[in-house]
Amino acid sequence: VDGRLLCSTEDPYTIFCFVPRNRCADILAPSPYYTHVYGFAEFEGKIYFAGYTGAPLFEYDPCNPWNYQPSRPGLRVPLPEDRQANPRLVARMPRMRRAYDVVVGANSRLYLPCSAEMTGQFASGGGLGWYDPETGQVGLVREGFEFHRGHAIAAACDGRYMVVAT
Repeated sequence: VDGRLLCSTEDPYTIFCFVPRNRCADILAPSPYYTHVYGFAEFEGKIYFAGYTGAPLFEYDPCNPWNYQPSRPGLRVPLPEDRQANPRLVARMPRMRRAYDVVVGANSRLYLPCSAEMTGQFASGGGLGWYDPETGQVGLVREGFEFHRGHAIAAACDGRYMVVAT
């Protein structure tokens, strides 16, 4: 965005902007719910990021102030699920534990390779999650991932295909 890079640290889980031109970094805040952020994608002026735990997908509007802050006495901030939150939690991939990346497809959906929960019938493998920003729909392709977690992803043929490494 405007030559700035949106970045995430490992520990503590902090989101910051880096401006390569002047080599400056501005800390925005801890990632919402202290999410371990693994991947970012830009789509229609918004930045989407995904990670662990619970395979969340957040939408950040860089044209508006980042307003997520950790809870403190006397400080009222919106929860990440609230409409006025920036960044805002827009989805969780069903039954998945981690989302390792996010890529935009030609159909304007966002795709996320995921690993499964640790318990229940979905204890092994993973899936390919998707989110439609226009409708808010969320889905998961489980077939083919029953014993393999999705880890890396790339769009191919102008985004008409998603290539997933397990």
